[in-house]
Amino acid sequence: MRNKREYAPRAAEDGGSVRHKREYALGAAVAGGSVRNKREYALGAAEVGGSVRNKREYALGAAVAGGSVRHKREYALGAAEVGGSVRNKREYALGAAVAGGSVRNKREYALRAAVAGGSVRNKREYALGAAEDGGSVRKKREYALRAAVAGGMCEISANTRLERR
Repeated sequence: MRNKREYAPRAAEDGGSVRHKREYALGAAVAGGSVRNKREYALGAAEVGGSVRNKREYALGAAVAGGSVRHKREYALGAAEVGGSVRNKREYALGAAVAGGSVRNKREYALRAAVAGGSVRNKREYALGAAEDGGSVRKKREYALRAAVAGGMCEISANTRLERR
């Protein structure tokens, strides 16, 4: 098993088409070894190149492979940053939030997902979801106001009350 893992990365480094490099690196990950190695090989496959869709899939595969919650979030966000449609970016950022971590991180990732774009309705839903995740009452109000400002369902009056349009 050890030799399989060692030869597969070497095969990837030796050259060949980008497609082959990715296949060999993924083969090394599938061959086994520690969770750390699996993640490293899967990320290596993503870095080698290929379509944006493949890069995202490999990075997410690395996250699914396991490891600490911190790593899962980092890989999922990395997959979001690689590109793709706005919808995918939001889904990956929210996936990173769901993966766990502190309430503060969950809110930050959910807000990132909202900022990534999409319809006004989605922005409000994601920002409100971030507020519901917890934190102080002050924070909840701040996130809810951000959600309102993100688009249109209300306006902020002089005394900071929310008024429906």
